[in-house]
Amino acid sequence: MNAVKAGIEYVLVLSVLGATGYFLYTKAVPLLTPPCSTSVEYSIGSIDPRYGLSTSTLVSYLKEAEAPWNKAAGKTVATYMETGSLKVNLVYSEQQAATSLGKNIDADQKVYVAAKASLESLRRAFEQQKNAYEAAVASFNAASEAYSAEVAKWNARGGAPKEIFQQLENQKRSLEARQASLARDAADINSLVTKINQGVTALNAAAKKINAKVSTYNSAVGDDFDQGDYVSDAQGKRINVFEFTKAADLKRVLEHELGHAIGLGHVENPASIMYSYNVGSGLALTEEDVAELKAVCKIKS
Repeated sequence: MNAVKAGIEYVLVLSVLGATGYFLYTKAVPLLTPPCSTSVEYSIGSIDPRYGLSTSTLVSYLKEAEAPWNKAAGKTVATYMETGSLKVNLVYSEQQAATSLGKNIDADQKVYVAAKASLESLRRAFEQQKNAYEAAVASFNAASEAYSAEVAKWNARGGAPKEIFQQLENQKRSLEARQASLARDAADINSLVTKINQGVTALNAAAKKINAKVSTYNSAVGDDFDQGDYVSDAQGKRINVFEFTKAADLKRVLEHELGHAIGLGHVENPASIMYSYNVGSGLALTEEDVAELKAVCKIKS
């Protein structure tokens, strides 16, 4: 009876997602009219359908983004109007495509990790069954050798007495039953090996696809890129948002760009809305944000 050998071997090295760096805001464009002399009236320009965001949802986000500025100013410095001259656009950029791909990679990796854990569980089951099988085979072989030696002894004497002969017959039937059981165990183990090897093949194929996506992602995302900008030129005034990961991220970008539309420049506190990089969280204004607003709008404390 042959021992079972499992050909299980896989080596997977997933690429590490490249750091996206920080999201860079563009600088404010100097205004031709005195800041805060009139309320900035904005409206919705265009929303790329790939964002899956409705006009009403974007308007609600913008109202959340304008609220801190209006409260700090003690008056309305930014407000939504259907005919507002400042157009807010969601532009589906290469960076957003990379962000979406990054989310897809995260989902794929979770599935991969779960599949790998399941495969490792099967491998542990295989090791347990293989060890038990090998121990059973060793025990069977020892019993078989003892039986053969006993048969040879009595054959050398010209035959065994009836009682001994019956005992040997019983041992033979027991050994045959054990052999049949071992054959079934071997079939079960070989079936498990086939299942494991199929899982390894599928897992390696999944890893290959993930690594290809990671390579695309790393190539698409640079160290710094514009997450949004405010533009005022001959074509009009507009806020363009190029990338965001979630609603809270989008609201913060909108609040920053509305600040530029009001006339504010960048401040030095990394936690501030008007810091040049989007590294903070939430919509609350910092002391530096409020100081910049009051200085630009000439609001007395």
